[in-house]
Amino acid sequence: MYTDEYCEACRGKMDESSNRMPIKRVLAKLDEYFSRNDLAGAEKFLIFWEGEARLGGVPEELIDILNEEIGFFRRTGNIDRGMAAITEAVDIIERDNIEKNSAIGTVYINIATTLKAFGEPEKALLYYEKAFDIYSESLGSDDYNFAALYNNMALAFEDIGLFGEAENSYKTAVKILRADGEHDAEIAVSLINLAHLYDKAGCNAGAIYKLLDDAWEILNSDCLEKNGNFAFVCSKCAPSFEYFDQSDRGKFLKSEADRIYEGN
Repeated sequence: MYTDEYCEACRGKMDESSNRMPIKRVLAKLDEYFSRNDLAGAEKFLIFWEGEARLGGVPEELIDILNEEIGFFRRTGNIDRGMAAITEAVDIIERDNIEKNSAIGTVYINIATTLKAFGEPEKALLYYEKAFDIYSESLGSDDYNFAALYNNMALAFEDIGLFGEAENSYKTAVKILRADGEHDAEIAVSLINLAHLYDKAGCNAGAIYKLLDDAWEILNSDCLEKNGNFAFVCSKCAPSFEYFDQSDRGKFLKSEADRIYEGN
């Protein structure tokens, strides 16, 4: 089952003009490590920039790096370090009275997604609610960031047995993503997660396999850029196809991910 939530929106978005740290270049370099699946290199890189952020003394800069670490340690399953990064990020936001803008909304989503991945879905929903309140005041209802919020919130609802709320959240996310037109790979992820939800709820097999077919069609589209992000999505979706007895599709996606990582 796809369990490591992908959240492109959960990235640093602080106003670079107000920061000394070249955050856009830092994130671009970090993405290079991820495009090669070089997690050891990414971790060393984050540790270095965490030190720089602490020396700089700018709270927003440290939040940016902690936000990346939260997502990284979710990806690697390091609960202790992930929770430590969450605790410090929340403390800084509250202690320094950081403006609750959409950038902080994305941090809250990242925190919530990591809490859910670490087995605390109820606590995760509290941070999703914080993000929703911030987004509702600063973004349009069709903004891509809402899709990321609904997608990840659905997984938390699913974990605590609120299947109806989970289904509505997935469908809302897909609607936003289809209108956005620039994140088709995430539509595939949403459809696969919805298939797992239907499986848990004992829904008709036809509905489940229709979702899988739609996701497969998207993942095989020539319109998708075959980059590191696509490789990550493939590697996480592959086990789901295998779970639903579509091993050929699962093996193909895994080989695609390996091919892209090796090429980078």
